[in-house]
Amino acid sequence: MILNFYPPFNFWRRKVQNEQKIFTVKELNTELKKITSTFFSNIYLECEISSIRFHGSGNIYLSLKDEESVIDAVIFTNNNNPAYRELKEGTKVLAVGGVSLNVKSGRYSFNIRELKTKGKGELLEKFLKLKEKLEKEGLFDDSFKKPIPFLPKKIGIVTSSTGAAVKDILTVTQRRFPSVDIIIFPALVQGGDEAALSIVEAVRAAEAYGDIDVLIVGRGGGSYEDLAVFNDERIAYALFQCPIPVVSAIGHERDFTIADFVADIRAATPSQAAELTVPDRNQLLNTIQYYSSRLEKKLDAKIQYADLAMERYSKEALLALLYDRINEGSEILDYYKDKIDQRISLCFQKVENRMEVLYAGLEKLNPLYILKKNYAAVYQENGEILKSVRDAEIGKNLIIELKDGKILTRTEKILNETKT
Repeated sequence: MILNFYPPFNFWRRKVQNEQKIFTVKELNTELKKITSTFFSNIYLECEISSIRFHGSGNIYLSLKDEESVIDAVIFTNNNNPAYRELKEGTKVLAVGGVSLNVKSGRYSFNIRELKTKGKGELLEKFLKLKEKLEKEGLFDDSFKKPIPFLPKKIGIVTSSTGAAVKDILTVTQRRFPSVDIIIFPALVQGGDEAALSIVEAVRAAEAYGDIDVLIVGRGGGSYEDLAVFNDERIAYALFQCPIPVVSAIGHERDFTIADFVADIRAATPSQAAELTVPDRNQLLNTIQYYSSRLEKKLDAKIQYADLAMERYSKEALLALLYDRINEGSEILDYYKDKIDQRISLCFQKVENRMEVLYAGLEKLNPLYILKKNYAAVYQENGEILKSVRDAEIGKNLIIELKDGKILTRTEKILNETKT
């Protein structure tokens, strides 16, 4: 924008020179206010918020800056917008307004009529609009929240199969309750449409799996832009429509996404999601032991009460009654003891079975495993495996490895090649 200031300035200059005009401070500020109101009434200012203060009157007072300068600014109540409540220091904005000078104080400020966020701010603006829309549709309503089962048998995880989040969830889950089964539904957790569709498809796959008791959806920490995919409207509807209770575990405690508001429960981190999903086995055993101890104490109290009653009843009748109560208590204790033993045995049996499966899988990955099936591996002198007869050379040594040893041989002749 090109502004032509010269006529008024030249006019004043001639007036002062010819008539020796003397201004009061008020007159000078008044004339300057006219200039700013005329020539700086529609300015587009690209800047960053360096400070912001929300006044009780509804006005918002800000300081706007670039790399070299700062200017005071204000958004009056009539130009206020609910989305502005989310503005923070460091947000990059495009401010539209005009310069105003206060005649009394001589200070000037930038009166903002409209404020548009840029970069992260644009994402925030979209986030707030979508949040308002989904909230009106009831997707965040507590009445739709599904309870998390106390002791799930099978947990589904929608996240990157190679990220830190899945490792944290597995580590915490195995420590707290190792017998629980975990199914991973891999998805892209960063990016645009491709990542959003990947997450939606993973949620649908978990639904189709059939017997998932609870579903953890999330990823590890990252920038606001990295987590923005979880603000996608399609993911919000997929989570809302999912019949499985959903635990969101996206980023860190300070990070909030649309998925967090839709989920049945939000965890601050993936590790906390695992803690919210499965109970601590040791704590459960301690609880059982606590109530068992209380039961024993109550039985002791009953026995003491019976001792006092013996003074008023016959010895034979009291003994019969006492033995009946003791036997009843003994049966109850045996029942709970058997339950505890069964649960502990089941836990250890599942761990052993899991270890056997993992060991068998690792054994199959061993290169020597194929040799046990009466196959052989042929290596060249440099140690590289011989993949084709084309790589063999007459007169060169070869090493043949069998399941029970190695044979050093020499290539005398190359027979007809098998065409592929």
